Amino acid sequence: MLDKNIISELIKFDGGIYKVNSLKDSYNFCEKITKSHYENFPVASILLPKNKREYIYPIYTFARIADDIADEFEFSEQKLDLLNQLEKYIITQNFENPLFWALQDTIKKINLDPNLLYDLLFAFKSDSNFKILNTFDEVLDYCKYSANPIGRIILRIFEEDSELNCKLSDEICTALQLTNFWQDLSRDLKNKRIYFPKDFLNKYKLNEKDLLNLQYKKELNDLIFRLIIETEKLFYNGMTIINSIKNNRLKLELKLTILGGMKVLEYCKELKSDLIFNRPKLSKLDYISLTYNAIKWKS
Repeated sequence: MLDKNIISELIKFDGGIYKVNSLKDSYNFCEKITKSHYENFPVASILLPKNKREYIYPIYTFARIADDIADEFEFSEQKLDLLNQLEKYIITQNFENPLFWALQDTIKKINLDPNLLYDLLFAFKSDSNFKILNTFDEVLDYCKYSANPIGRIILRIFEEDSELNCKLSDEICTALQLTNFWQDLSRDLKNKRIYFPKDFLNKYKLNEKDLLNLQYKKELNDLIFRLIIETEKLFYNGMTIINSIKNNRLKLELKLTILGGMKVLEYCKELKSDLIFNRPKLSKLDYISLTYNAIKWKS
């Protein structure tokens, strides 16, 4: 996560202490932010062409900052103020702030619909005043804003954003977001943020306070297993996108992303209620195996 002081500087119109003098420096700054953060799923990996990869850096940096605002700042009013600043600067011409200069250049060069960025902010604003969702359908609707825009942006960068590809990408991105929810359970509980919907909790006769009570381990195991099954369905529904992607390097990146997500989900299925205390993480050996399987995957 980004330090609060870094975020406070970056959301200043001129970039504060991170102020830059060139567009190249803006992209370089966003690249450093992107590469400094660990993710279980590949982000702008070397599998992607450099001329496409650079457009992902400001998108990721924008999402990273918004996510960290929603997670790290204490008061919901402060979070909303900062997110509103981000929203205001998306299309406000800026030639000093490293994030917004690179972001605005990306929007222009790939003809990106800014509404995809506004959708992301809508989700982060929801997180800033978090309330447990009532139904699994509401969780899926949240993913429509928090995750699906990222997939559509990647497709736009490669000019592969057909109606079919966008629909299949939504399935994959939602599955990846849900996987993140289950793997981050130990972290989110500390932040009093639970993505188990009330209808599923009720089905297994649980409430929020029961999650740390070992007395309800069996019920929690059953709940998590059921949610993982629903997540697996989304992966399987969306993975046919591989058949319709033309760019071979993007295709390989997507294969690795899907396989990586499913591997994390597999670890979540093994841990079940132990996710309360442990967060699964892919190892170097996992990455080697996933890369081999991605190359071997015939489409």
